Amino acid sequence: MKTLTTLAASVLALTLAVPASAQMVLRGYDADQNGILTNDELNLAMAEVNTFATYDTDGDGYLSDAEYTAAFGDAEVHWGKLGYAERTFQDWDLTADGLVAEDEFTQSFLVIYDIDESGALEGAELDQIEADFGIDGPFSG
Repeated sequence: MKTLTTLAASVLALTLAVPASAQMVLRGYDADQNGILTNDELNLAMAEVNTFATYDTDGDGYLSDAEYTAAFGDAEVHWGKLGYAERTFQDWDLTADGLVAEDEFTQSFLVIYDIDESGALEGAELDQIEADFGIDGPFSG
């Protein structure tokens, strides 16, 4: 079972590296196939592709202000051009402890990309986050 899980995670990680037009990665985590990615489904997707670890360069399980700036220094400009929520490091640090844990990281992405504030990602919101993390996206890592 572990081999199957590892293989599935590897395939998913490779799928993230294809052009946005070919991506259906996050939609694959839509457990009930309703076209809406809930917070729980987004958490599962980001955990399985280890998105957080890409930006946690010291591997301590948290993003510091410096790690956030290195990864997303120009993100506010990008998101602003899209009309998305403006978020600074302090906005991502939901516990105000000076660090961003993985759950805060995922929750912040949901807030940013959830334009209609439905509490989930759907349609164009899902398209945009997949494009942003696709091979040609600004956060391709």
